[in-house]
Amino acid sequence: MTTETVFSFTAQFSRKLLVASLKPLLRAQLVGLRIIGVVLVTLGLLIRSVDGAPLVSLLAVVLGALCVLVIPSLTVRSVAGKIEELCCRPSEYRIDAQGVYVGNDLVETLYRWAALKSLDEMPRLLVARAVGSGMVAIPLVGLPDETVAQLVAYVREHIAGEPAGQASPSGS
Repeated sequence: MTTETVFSFTAQFSRKLLVASLKPLLRAQLVGLRIIGVVLVTLGLLIRSVDGAPLVSLLAVVLGALCVLVIPSLTVRSVAGKIEELCCRPSEYRIDAQGVYVGNDLVETLYRWAALKSLDEMPRLLVARAVGSGMVAIPLVGLPDETVAQLVAYVREHIAGEPAGQASPSGS
């Protein structure tokens, strides 16, 4: 069964866009890691003030600081490095009544609209989260502004749970 293609274009992710697209997907894990870091720093300072054990206190503060400041960034970059070969190559994007198709010389996939549950919008990038832990990122780099506006409106209308004209709040 064929459907009329609404949007069809070729785009290629840069490493920077790939990292940006992963942040919404990993947001909950990164927030949890930062919370653990804050708890460790607080615990380290509490141990220092109550017990005076400088080594244990220092260890807790350093581990906590790493969890807040360093490990989240390293985690995102590590995940990006593992999938970069599959994603950062010229890929065909087709967005139509069936859903969002992405394909290149190594992989291809079709996300049906029913599988896509929320939308994060970033400059020149859409990230549609799928059921479970999946996502499809759509780079909008190189597309005319009018096409971007039409494509974003079309995707918003088709994402399950998204009222037309509204998107999920985004953040990094």
